[in-house]
Amino acid sequence: CEGDTLVLQLTFLSPEQNQNTSITVNNNGLLGYNTTGNTTGNPGVYSGQLIANMANIGYQAITITGTDNGVPPQSTIANIILEIISAPAVSFNFTPGSPVTTGTTVQFTDNTPCAIQWWWNFGDGDTSTAQNPSHPYNTAGTYTVTLTVAIASGCTGTQTVSITVSDIPILLPVIAPNVFTPGSDGQNDLLVFENLLHYTNNEIQIFDRWGKEVFFSSDYQNNWNGDKLHDGVYYYV
Repeated sequence: CEGDTLVLQLTFLSPEQNQNTSITVNNNGLLGYNTTGNTTGNPGVYSGQLIANMANIGYQAITITGTDNGVPPQSTIANIILEIISAPAVSFNFTPGSPVTTGTTVQFTDNTPCAIQWWWNFGDGDTSTAQNPSHPYNTAGTYTVTLTVAIASGCTGTQTVSITVSDIPILLPVIAPNVFTPGSDGQNDLLVFENLLHYTNNEIQIFDRWGKEVFFSSDYQNNWNGDKLHDGVYYYV
């Protein structure tokens, strides 16, 4: 996997006791590969190390040859074929955003493509293996949240983000939208008020142009999709 370290250790025996074997290597320009030991003798011993990186994703070949000093010399060839797999592109977000006040429960959402396992560390000693966990922060401080995921190949990746928790109430302005476009394209589908989730006792009422209430919510969570109402002008308080 990308980011992993592979260690090679090969031993070549000479066919006769008084012969020595020397070793050559062709790594085909593989970036991140280094020879860490090469001893001529009987046996000849070779060691190498590869740190897999993005530049060598895919199938790669390393050829290591041991040649004795007999007459005529004889060679033994080891062809090593590697498949280097990309690490997952780990990504997550959380609401409400940082900073938050003590006692706030933060919702974490993983956005990593093809992830099949999740290991969350919330920075305060608590962990979770859920895909999209929620977690309360009850003590002020700055916490480093770490998500490690695995994909089907077994490769893993990690992302870390800091969250600041404050004892002092955070009064961020609520920024109201003037339009949204419900649909299924994943773009602007919900009525979202920026910073609203910092205010847990909020209420919202939405009226059509004739004053009829079409939606009401207490502790609104930015999740109204328009309820298939017709396009038009609506009012909220």
